[in-house]
Amino acid sequence: MFFSLRHIARTLLTATFLLGMVLIGTHYVGLASPAPVTVSQSQVEGVSEGRNIFGQACIQCHGIGHIMVQGKTEERWRDTVYSMISRGAQLMPDEIDPLIAYLTATYGTDSAAPAAEGATSGGRATLPDEPGRVILDRTCTGCHALQLVTSSRKSRAEWQDTISRMISFGVELTDDERQTVEDYVAEHLGTQ
Repeated sequence: MFFSLRHIARTLLTATFLLGMVLIGTHYVGLASPAPVTVSQSQVEGVSEGRNIFGQACIQCHGIGHIMVQGKTEERWRDTVYSMISRGAQLMPDEIDPLIAYLTATYGTDSAAPAAEGATSGGRATLPDEPGRVILDRTCTGCHALQLVTSSRKSRAEWQDTISRMISFGVELTDDERQTVEDYVAEHLGTQ
């Protein structure tokens, strides 16, 4: 039998999507969510394997600086990995736990990630308390460490693109809130 390249690609894409949906579904009902990963000396090999997976799967789309400043717990890294799988990240089921172990050990809340520019010793950015800051705190920090946002320097157009992309991922903003946060980040986190 002869299958066209288009047919094969469509089949592989469908299978990947279905696998991602199954992994996400089982994660949320608790079937694929093992006990929290605690990195110990006996798990060094898993962390090393996770570093290799990270280099193949994550860095393809995300720069290292993007990941370094997130400082997430194991549970939040797990949620992030499953979210990325649902968006098309190419991971096999046996690669998930080593990747999460690596992310937690290297970029977790207890790791020594570098502080963002403009951050205080407590990791809290020194941004003015204005209405835009309240919206930024409410909408951005649900998924990202505030340091990720405050370490970014973008033009107004780049911030607008970023905010549009986040809205497409599910961030809820009214038109007024969107304008307020765009003005705020363009003024305080814009390119000079």
